[in-house]
Amino acid sequence: MARSIKNQSDETWAVLLQRFIQSDIKWETILSQNLLNFIRVKSTAVGTNVSYFFLSFLTTISYMCSVKKSCIELSETHRINFNLFSIFVGPPTSAKSPAFKYAVNDALKNITDLNLFTSSTPSALTKKLAVHNRGFIINSEISSYLLKMHKNDDDNSDGNAQVLCKLFSGEKHEMAYATEQTRVIEENCSFCILGSTQVSNMAKIFSLIDNGDGLIDRFLVYVPSSLRPLPEERDNAINELQRLNPKSPEDIYEAINSWDFDNPPQFYFEDEALMAFRQDETAYIKEYNRCLLNGIPTSKSKRAEFIPKIAALLHISEKMFQIAAGNVEGPIAEAITLDSLQKAITLVDLLEEQKRFFTNIVQEISTEERRVKTKSQPTPQDIKKAILLTSGPVVTLRTFSHYAPNDLRKSILKHEFVLACNLLQAEELGRLVTIISPGNFAKSQVFIKSSNLPRDFNMVDHAEYNRKRLLSISKKSLATSIREVLTQQYGVEF
Repeated sequence: MARSIKNQSDETWAVLLQRFIQSDIKWETILSQNLLNFIRVKSTAVGTNVSYFFLSFLTTISYMCSVKKSCIELSETHRINFNLFSIFVGPPTSAKSPAFKYAVNDALKNITDLNLFTSSTPSALTKKLAVHNRGFIINSEISSYLLKMHKNDDDNSDGNAQVLCKLFSGEKHEMAYATEQTRVIEENCSFCILGSTQVSNMAKIFSLIDNGDGLIDRFLVYVPSSLRPLPEERDNAINELQRLNPKSPEDIYEAINSWDFDNPPQFYFEDEALMAFRQDETAYIKEYNRCLLNGIPTSKSKRAEFIPKIAALLHISEKMFQIAAGNVEGPIAEAITLDSLQKAITLVDLLEEQKRFFTNIVQEISTEERRVKTKSQPTPQDIKKAILLTSGPVVTLRTFSHYAPNDLRKSILKHEFVLACNLLQAEELGRLVTIISPGNFAKSQVFIKSSNLPRDFNMVDHAEYNRKRLLSISKKSLATSIREVLTQQYGVEF
């Protein structure tokens, strides 16, 4: 499997990266204007990009909150820690190192006893954490570290990947040795990972360690637009930075470090946000149960844990920025708003979509019957044609993944599917609608095929189109609640 990945040409990864860039986050929909301006100016001034810098900034805030023993309270009995694992992925020479230097290392230099390190042996890691009860791995080429952890698991059966899995959730872990005392990592040990790597190395990680132990599922993996600022843009940003307050993430980290260790903030959702979170959780669990009952593989995503953490971190980053800027007096408000939750859902869903897509692409490359130096990528025309020839009168991303041509089923990003549907709608070949299932609250985008194709339309064979349109769709692929809405509101016959 790894050999198939290694044999791919640079062009494969370049074209794949281009597809990711087209689905990148619009940061103005996630961050306030003032915070985004600070991140944009600071990242440009040090020669990197907003996405690299902000993910580094957010993960560092998460670690600082974890060290202070803050948590997110979802109920009286359910609390989530701030431990977070993050990886951003980009091409060589895309200025990953400045993000680590200026968003993390330099900004934390005046805060002591944080136990920062770039790498360690599995044994040294457990020893450090057992002694210090905290640790932050900051590694600009994280692939070598993760692959080493995987190798130790396979060869020595030490369960090193499982140690990381437990640290993510804050579970207590004990390791017994014949020649020394048992090492105990206490419950809710503060631990975060921030890493970066190249696209080809991330593909190796997916091909080698996505083996069911759950480690890769606990990482937020982000493949952003990694465009670099021009020298003139850097110079302008350096000048603008002198007028900003704060000028560095250091001020924000030190403000968090001043929290009372014996009485740190305990964050929670406002009533409206809590109701929305439970609705989202209900939709997720219903989908999980539906898959289980219908023999469909269930999602391995840690979305239910990511969303509260990211919602809290977006809230904290905004509030602590305002405090550091002198616009608001402390202490920080502990109630997380609906706005922060909705932005967290948008951000997490995009990153999880990228991870799913990346995993599927790696699986396709790894199972090629013949070695292909450059993996071909689908065009919008290819996707449009595949949608029209997908079985059934309607097409969703799920039904597409079940009934589209084999070479496209798993290798399409959500934004590519929606773009193709919009293009088909513009050509009056169907209609794209958004369905909110009753009692489910999840939104599904559905393309309703036209009953007849224009006579002069020759992208697909008309007879084949009509035959495929009349084929049935299994309940595994399209939920009954969505069928009912489509039938009642849009007259679709199944």
